Amino acid sequence: RRVHGGILLRKRGVPASLSMVVQALQIVHILAVAPFSWPPSAQRALNGFSIFSLDVNLLASECALSSFGAKYAVAMGAPVLFLVALGLMTLVLHAVRAVTGLLKAFPSVTIADVVLSSVFSVGPLVYLPLARATLVLFDCRSLPHSSDLWLKASLVEKCFDAKWWRLFPIGLVGLVLYAFGIPALILATLLRSRNLLFTDPVVISRFGGLYKLVRRPYFALPVVLMGKKLAIAAASLFLSLVPSLLIAALLGVIFGAGLVQSKVRPFYYPIYDRLDLALTTLLSVLLICGMVLYADDAANPNVKPAPHDAFVVGIVFTTIALLVVVAIGFVVADVLEIRDERKRRAQGLPVTVFETEAEHVFRSRLCDIDDREAFAARVICSIAAEPDLASSLPSVSVSSHCELDFMDGTVASSSQSSRLPIELASVSVSDQ
Repeated sequence: RRVHGGILLRKRGVPASLSMVVQALQIVHILAVAPFSWPPSAQRALNGFSIFSLDVNLLASECALSSFGAKYAVAMGAPVLFLVALGLMTLVLHAVRAVTGLLKAFPSVTIADVVLSSVFSVGPLVYLPLARATLVLFDCRSLPHSSDLWLKASLVEKCFDAKWWRLFPIGLVGLVLYAFGIPALILATLLRSRNLLFTDPVVISRFGGLYKLVRRPYFALPVVLMGKKLAIAAASLFLSLVPSLLIAALLGVIFGAGLVQSKVRPFYYPIYDRLDLALTTLLSVLLICGMVLYADDAANPNVKPAPHDAFVVGIVFTTIALLVVVAIGFVVADVLEIRDERKRRAQGLPVTVFETEAEHVFRSRLCDIDDREAFAARVICSIAAEPDLASSLPSVSVSSHCELDFMDGTVASSSQSSRLPIELASVSVSDQ
């Protein structure tokens, strides 16, 4: 739908399902490296998703990053170098535009706009592996026959020695910029513009990618999801020596967040609520499999393979296969849905993904609503995408037989001269 200036607020470009799938696969990799006594075959299958976690260790053989300190510095510096490169590219484009007169057909953007746009678009996608990579420096453990603390990520590196303290400023900057800085920046941006998020074309064009796919009351959902990822990253590191607590923490975060989202349905398009539920269910199954394998191994430490390994591994492979099928299926469905929206928009027809669901509720539940006039007015305001005008709309007449007939037309606002388009065709519901 359009707001002032002709901006399409809910218009979709790149399928959001793709980003959701990638972020779920990042959690799969965290489960793969957790101490759940995965059998070798299951471990290899789960490790196949490490490519989505942007692990610096994958580059170690090619980039000669032999020491933990070098790997950590590269992991913390790569995002900054990426933003610096974008800034330099923007300067070059400005110079070309000023000297040659080329590119004048394209809108001029500042370096700050480019950097913020990159953080807002890429930040949520890479937040989980970036936050986990930052926290690695602070994850220490003791070893038998040693009074020192050692890094879990590299047991030849001591914590709190001279070498560790040289890395500490880098880790502190990483905490400020990445682990806490990205969600804080996004939250501050959304709160500062919260009264303009759905009405101002400039705000929508700059920040709409953060919230345009969620319903109005849940505009801060990206920040909440980053809090969930930070909890997963912290638990996977600091609780790794106590697998029972790690399982409880991960299951509480993943399953609990999924349960809440299934109740509130925060996304504007229902396909994303369904995808989130499917991904959460499959991740929970994998986590439960890890829990069973760990319990089985703890109960039978001298029996290899453990009694239930074959059965649980079968479930793991089935879950991985379902995860792939679900990912491909929802991404394809998302692409087809976006294509259908574009066709309908080009033909001047309403985009019906959300409105169809509202009309279904309208048809099936109208007779059960005591205050039918108020309900009808709210539905009209929702479809007209102007809920703030609910109080100013006149009452809608509904007959005693629960028949409501809206032919294509408009409903006038008593306090404003504009007329709101109603894209709900004839609706007739009988008492039967």
